[in-house]
Amino acid sequence: MNIRKITSMTMLLTLVVLTINSIVLYVVPEGRIANWADWYFLGLTKGDWGAQHTTIGFLFVFAGILHVYYNWKPIVAYMKNKAKEIKVFTGSFNVALALTVFFIVGTYYNVPPMSTIMEISEHFKDSAAKKYGDPPYGHAESSSLKMFTKRENLDLTKSLELLKAAGIPVSGEKDILRDLADKTNKSPQQIYEIIKSAAIIPQKTSDSGVPSALPENPPSGLGKKTLDEICTEYGLDANKIIKGLEGRGIKAEAGAKLKEIAEPQGVTSMQIYEMMLEIVSGAPSALPEVPPSGLGKKTLDEICTEYGLDTDKIIKGLEGRGIKAEAGAKLKEIAEPQGVTPMQIYEMMLEIVSE
Repeated sequence: MNIRKITSMTMLLTLVVLTINSIVLYVVPEGRIANWADWYFLGLTKGDWGAQHTTIGFLFVFAGILHVYYNWKPIVAYMKNKAKEIKVFTGSFNVALALTVFFIVGTYYNVPPMSTIMEISEHFKDSAAKKYGDPPYGHAESSSLKMFTKRENLDLTKSLELLKAAGIPVSGEKDILRDLADKTNKSPQQIYEIIKSAAIIPQKTSDSGVPSALPENPPSGLGKKTLDEICTEYGLDANKIIKGLEGRGIKAEAGAKLKEIAEPQGVTSMQIYEMMLEIVSGAPSALPEVPPSGLGKKTLDEICTEYGLDTDKIIKGLEGRGIKAEAGAKLKEIAEPQGVTPMQIYEMMLEIVSE
């Protein structure tokens, strides 16, 4: 076998696969939407496409290193001037370097044409959100029926009856939406469609007919909503919110998206939302029903410290539920060996706190 030829063919094939992966990932819906709608393309989920992009990328890099090794003499020749002297900064190298730096810096500062490329991608993702719909909250598909119905103000008993009537093999309140969807070849979104007609607990509303309190559960697609849209949706005084944010060192405009407000000031959309909660209620909550971002990567101790919880109490409470846990372990590390998810661990923590 000719290793040199194999290397060249590997580079060619991986380049083709990476190109296809890149196009798919460029237009694929946001993760929360893809998971909620059970999005597939050519039989692969978004996670599958991302994993292939990573592994094939590694193969491409490995083949590229071998390609440089086998073609070192021609590469050196490219860097020689007319006097046959090696010169790194040749005209060709300088153009290639300038193009690379231009795209790196332009992407960082979000200027055209790099910003245009990203805006087109955002357009595809926004279209997908309109087509498939946003989940009620992040990782809703990983919630048990008990938590999901509580979060969405649905009657649990009626929801279970609706699922059984629809032929869904539900066993009880601890069933996970994702599992129910997988068993019936449906998406979590379709499971929600079945139970959303369950009796809804009325919310307190303002005179205008909209909810009068900002919920602890942030609306889905938070960063893409404008401050004014959120205030209008929940009957809040936008001017009061803007002044409250200014008092916390955050400059905001009513027509700006939360993401646009947050990023230039070194904070996240979720942090802006938490400030809004403080402005409306006067104080932040304890352990929120909405899990913190990157839940599985946070240690038990980090979560307890962040929300002022007694770590020992939480550990004992988990042990009482058959879950062995250590303060310094990540929720993912606690959950996986015991056949549960980080979301289920978090739900147990919510139960322990409320006891």
